[in-house]
Amino acid sequence: MKKKAVDIIKRIDEKNNGDHSTESIFYHTIEEIGEISRELYNMKSGRAKIDKKNLALEIADVYLLLAQLSENFGIDLTKAVKDKINELERIAEQ
Repeated sequence: MKKKAVDIIKRIDEKNNGDHSTESIFYHTIEEIGEISRELYNMKSGRAKIDKKNLALEIADVYLLLAQLSENFGIDLTKAVKDKINELERIAEQ
C-alpha cells in the first residue's frame, strides 16, 4: 500500500504542481488529525453522530501522509510497524 500511496501522491503533485516535502506533509497531517478530532468531538459533545465513512477517510488521509513521510526519509514502514508491534508485545508480556 505504501508504494501505491507514494505513487499516487507523486502523480497528483505532478499534475497540480504540488509539494509533499517534509514540512508540507507535517502541516497536512496535523490538519487531517484535526479533522479526526472534530469527528470525535462532535460525537462526544452530542453535536452530531459520528460519520464513520468520513472518519475512515480522514484516518486513511493520515496513513497516506505518513506513508509519504516514511518514503521521504527512506524508512521501511512495514518493518517499522512490525518492530513497534514486537516492542509493544514485549512490554505487554512483562
